[in-house]
Amino acid sequence: MQAAYQRLQYFLSIAVIVIRDEGIFHVLKACLFLIIELVRYGVFRRDQQFRFQQQLLDYFIHPYNCTWNNERQIEIPIALSFLEQFTGKAILEVGNVLKHYYSSQHDVVDKYEQAEGVVNIDVVNYIPGHRYDYIVSISTLEHVGWDEQPKEPQKVLRAIEHLRSLLNKGGVMLVTLPIGYSPAVDAFLAEGFLKFEETSFYRCDMRTGKWQEGPYVEVAHLPFDFSRHRAAGLVVGIYRG
Repeated sequence: MQAAYQRLQYFLSIAVIVIRDEGIFHVLKACLFLIIELVRYGVFRRDQQFRFQQQLLDYFIHPYNCTWNNERQIEIPIALSFLEQFTGKAILEVGNVLKHYYSSQHDVVDKYEQAEGVVNIDVVNYIPGHRYDYIVSISTLEHVGWDEQPKEPQKVLRAIEHLRSLLNKGGVMLVTLPIGYSPAVDAFLAEGFLKFEETSFYRCDMRTGKWQEGPYVEVAHLPFDFSRHRAAGLVVGIYRG
């Protein structure tokens, strides 16, 4: 209940700022667009699920970042399915994503986003002094070394190896990466330099917004939609300690 109240306060504060800066017409127009999008992707239906490994998971629908319209709708439930297994354990998130959707106390490292409880440091320089039972990174590591100046394409591989070194025995490290965002990541996947112990590939039907698991060849060359900042293909990789 407290988390829901905090989210409500957050959205109300954003609405007040937008009304002040843009006017009520802009807010009404945005609300109409939101309703159209909700209807378009059928999120009012309650039978929306996708398969991950041996599980059927519900699509994650949330107004923040319009999750029904991008890869967040499957990334979040996959991440949470593991998070539930490690309740009370040492958890690290790389990239501040999950705390936008629910209240939690786990460690978060994010080089740029400033927020309460977030450590602003480059992930390759993060030395916590202890290991973690669950490490999760949701569509974040593709930025490492690629969205930096000067570019350092190999840095994402170093970041992943560094994170693996922080994993406890019996722990799980979950990484999601959008296809088509970083040519370096795409090349490392194609050439076998970036390998996970368990890998799932997903392709989005852009007409319906629904995701289907398939072989790598079906997602390897899917483009990233930079105008709407959403992927048509997604890699879900897992390492186990």
